Formats: sequence, structure tokens, C-alpha cells
Amino acid sequence: DMEFHATMLNSSGNKLLNSFSQIINQLFHQDDYRKKYWDPATIEQLALEHQSIAEAIQDGDTTLALERLKKHLHYTRKIELDGLRSTLSSSV
Repeated sequence: DMEFHATMLNSSGNKLLNSFSQIINQLFHQDDYRKKYWDPATIEQLALEHQSIAEAIQDGDTTLALERLKKHLHYTRKIELDGLRSTLSSSV
């Protein structure tokens, strides 16, 4: 997951975006962040989404790549929100 995101940032050619790779690297090593994603179904889904995004990029299909990226962001946003809800409910 981390390697996919670092590769996407590096390949953008944008120095500002590329600087985020260090931040993402630190984030991916934080236990609180990682445990939200650490189950086989989530790992498999993320890998499939990364692969489908990369394939669209390789095929030069910008529209499809953006559609798949939006789907991926929606899925990860849901994971983040579910993790937040879980944290809030366990602290009450």
C-alpha cells in the first residue's frame, strides 16, 4: 500500500506532491493508522483497487483512472470514518 502511494506521488513529477511521500511513509508506520486496515478482506480490496488504478494509467485511460481513484478514496474514507466511530464509541 505504502509503495503504491509513493510510486504514484513520485511519478506525478510534482515536487510538492512528491514531498508528501515522507508524510505518508510516517503515517503508514503508525500502529493506530495501520490497525484500521489490517484485515484480509480490506488488504485484498485495497490491492485490487491499486492494481485497477495502475492498469488504467498504463492503458492511458485518464477517465477510468480517475473513476477508479474516486472509488478507492471513497472506500478508504469509509474505513477512516468507521475507525473514528469505533474509537469514539470505545471511549464513551
